[in-house]
Amino acid sequence: MARLPAFLLTWRWPAFGLVMLAFVLTFVLAIGLAPTHLLRLARIAGLRPSLRGPPAPA
Repeated sequence: MARLPAFLLTWRWPAFGLVMLAFVLTFVLAIGLAPTHLLRLARIAGLRPSLRGPPAPA
């Protein structure tokens, strides 16, 4: 049976921890900022999104 490298068995290998931290932060920021960011982009594009649904016809 092949021996696993030490960095797979411990969290002491710095680069592996940094990569994991970068992935976690990326997902947290993407999930946390996506709704407001998409609303801001839609507002800038002139779509005027409303949480109450489409505007009533005039």
